[in-house]
Amino acid sequence: MSSILLAAAGSTQWDEEARLLGSRSLPLSEGGRQEVSDLASQLAGTPFRIIYTGHSRHCLESARILAHSGRRRRVRCLDDLCEVDQGLWEGLPLAEIERCYARAYRAWLRDPEAVRPPEGETIAHAYQRVRQALARIARRHKGHTVAIVAPRLLRALIQCCLHGRGPEAVWDLYRADVQWEVLSVPDSVVGRA
Repeated sequence: MSSILLAAAGSTQWDEEARLLGSRSLPLSEGGRQEVSDLASQLAGTPFRIIYTGHSRHCLESARILAHSGRRRRVRCLDDLCEVDQGLWEGLPLAEIERCYARAYRAWLRDPEAVRPPEGETIAHAYQRVRQALARIARRHKGHTVAIVAPRLLRALIQCCLHGRGPEAVWDLYRADVQWEVLSVPDSVVGRA
C-alpha cells in the first residue's frame, strides 16, 4: 500500500483578502512563505520520495521550499493536481460571489457536484481527475510515501478520495483545513485509472 503526505500550499495575497483563487497562478505572499517554512520544519524528519503538485505558482513555490528543506527531493508537476477551475468567480471576494451569484453559490455549497461556476469546472469533474492522478501516483510509487502539495479545495477533494468519500463530502473536509497529514491510498483508488 502507498501513502500520501498531503501538505497545504502556502497562502497568496488573494487568500489573505478572502478572494476565490481557483486555478489562477499567483505567488506566495510573505505570510504564505512563512507558513511553508514552518511546515518544512515540522516535516523535516518525515520520509517521502518525491513531491507532486499542480502548476500554479504558489503550489510550485511551496513544493520547492519543502523539497529543499532537509533532504533534497524532486518536484513533479501534474495537470490533474491543479486547483478546481472556478471560472468567472476567480478573483472575486467570497462576499461578492455570495451577493452577485446568490442562488448558484448557495446551490454550490449545498450540492457541490451539481453546480459549475460560470466558465469553470464542476467539483465532480475535479474529483474524477484527482482520483485518476492518485491512482497513477500510487501505482508508480507502490509501497512508498510521496508528498502532494495542494491548495485548500483540491486538498479536500484528495481527502475525499483517500477517505473513501464522494465529492459531496468536500465541504466537510474543506472546513477542517488540516495543514498536513499522511493518508493511505486504498486499493479502491489504485484499481482505477
